[in-house]
Amino acid sequence: MADRTSYDEQLSQEEAAERLREIAETIESDGPADVRVGNKAIRLSPSASLDFSIEAVEEKRRLRSDRESIHIDMTWTPE
Repeated sequence: MADRTSYDEQLSQEEAAERLREIAETIESDGPADVRVGNKAIRLSPSASLDFSIEAVEEKRRLRSDRESIHIDMTWTPE
């Protein structure tokens, strides 16, 4: 069984970039590190090698505003 924690929020461009930098620093660190998910800290142990997937989506809509999104997925076996 998998434990899943998720959180959605509205951020400025600067806040979103800072959140991504925090995650990058966690991945680069040696040993376990905490990742913030809402008001919860999740302890992760990234391995030296991981699977990385990125997907960009551009949605053109007739009746509503166009939307763009990016989805990043990283998986690994904890060390």
